[in-house]
Amino acid sequence: MSSAAAIPAFGVPRCNIVVCGSGNGAQTAAAVLGSQGHTVWLYYSPRYQQRAAEMRAALAVNGGAITLTAHALPTAEAPDGTTTYKGPIQGVSTNAAELLAAADVVLLSVTAPAMEGLIRELAPHLRSQQLLLFLQGTGAVNYMMLKAALQDCVKAGPTSTSLADRMPMYAAAKVLPWACRLQAPAQVTVCGTKERVKLALAPDACGLLRVMLPRLLDGLFPGTRFLLDANAVLEHTYFPYGLLCSDVIHPGMMYGTWAAWDGTPLPHKPLFYHSASQEAADMIEELTADTRAVIAAMCKQMGLAEAIHVPDARELMSALYGPQVADPSCLLTALRSNAAYAGIYHPMKAVPLPAAAPAPAAAADPASRTGATGAEGAATGYVPDFSCRLLSEDVPFGLVATRGIAEVLGVATPCIDKVISWAQDKLGKEYLVGGKLSGKDVASSGAPQRFGVTRPEQLVIGAEGVAAAAGAGLAAPVVAAAAAAATTAAAAVQALLLPAQQFVGSRAAAQSVNASCADEREFLNGLRAQSCPVLCRPAVGSFTRARVCA
Repeated sequence: MSSAAAIPAFGVPRCNIVVCGSGNGAQTAAAVLGSQGHTVWLYYSPRYQQRAAEMRAALAVNGGAITLTAHALPTAEAPDGTTTYKGPIQGVSTNAAELLAAADVVLLSVTAPAMEGLIRELAPHLRSQQLLLFLQGTGAVNYMMLKAALQDCVKAGPTSTSLADRMPMYAAAKVLPWACRLQAPAQVTVCGTKERVKLALAPDACGLLRVMLPRLLDGLFPGTRFLLDANAVLEHTYFPYGLLCSDVIHPGMMYGTWAAWDGTPLPHKPLFYHSASQEAADMIEELTADTRAVIAAMCKQMGLAEAIHVPDARELMSALYGPQVADPSCLLTALRSNAAYAGIYHPMKAVPLPAAAPAPAAAADPASRTGATGAEGAATGYVPDFSCRLLSEDVPFGLVATRGIAEVLGVATPCIDKVISWAQDKLGKEYLVGGKLSGKDVASSGAPQRFGVTRPEQLVIGAEGVAAAAGAGLAAPVVAAAAAAATTAAAAVQALLLPAQQFVGSRAAAQSVNASCADEREFLNGLRAQSCPVLCRPAVGSFTRARVCA
């Protein structure tokens, strides 16, 4: 979030951006983008007219902008590590057709359960020249939802003749670039900014887009580098994007903290990370072990020479937050010492205490005492809110998705099973029944079984289309072999590896162009063939944020 963050050499084009969503990620993204001079609109589903009206009112009071307060490590410019920005917003609309007609970038930041409905609202108005960015995405299931919605639009006609006319450039950040909190409409706080965020693209994304899209996002969100894996195999399967991050950490923390809870209200809200227990850290590591076993089995089925290395939670946290993690010696100390996690509490609900119960003791942190006295002076305690997204989103679209892959591959996942069984009871859902992923709520989860997947080769998404799209510039026999009916997982993954080869070649070409073309016009002109105006547009450099003076 530092205003001194480096901008990519080619600069950042001024974009028309539509941000879809109203929560932490959406309002933070809108503030960051607006503060750089981009034209930003907020889109709310027509179902949420009241919420849209409240946001309009909040923006009017706040001078037409979202205020963002960012906390980071102290610097000379901000000795206390706190900086405040204002991100101007053009307005709030519930009219998708009107907003998307002029949009270069459409950014989606909603909960996983709400994603499919939003995609279907937007699909009739999307076009191939736009960037559709999921911030954050849940997995390749997002791509499948998008493709299905657009195919339905094509069938409905008559305004489009092919899926290619409708399919925008697909990109998904695997995690949010920030640890952020919505304090009130048009008021957000960033507790920490991730230094690196992994990015996933469509299976058929060409090599040139694999070079340029991360650079564009680097410029749109200063302070974070967006990275693609050259060998992006797992992101084109049904594995969730938060594989060993939120999808393991959040349910693991919730289970480790609350599985043995006896139901007695707590006197204050406990810190989520900074008061992490050894039991919670152990559970995260056990979930990680199960997940790695599934990944290893998938790699074996794919015919890869060796398993793909996936970092554990401690490694990942250090990579994402860098020096903000004061003690990365083990997972528990990393959780407790990450400055970006300061002030983040367990999701709790205030409950009145029985008249005979003693008043709760004062909490050490004043912020956690909010609501200690309720209406008419009644004493108030706190109980966990099991409906929170840490379970309602990260279990069905994280652990359940991984468990579904494990079932197809025949891999045992005892710890994942234990957490899903506990969580589904708290959520009132049904995923695991008799040790099988056959519950009624699998149909609304991220599990591959939802899409009729029963065989290992079906776990690879879009292999045939990838081979065809990646064919340009590659030897015809190689393409023909990969494009043949992918009847095995090993054959399917060979098709997925073609864009990776193209990516490496394009990256080398980009470096060569950068060295010889000071203004990079030749390099940018190469993108015109991709009908990608937002990337072809001349760069106007970085923008100065509207900083709020104390």
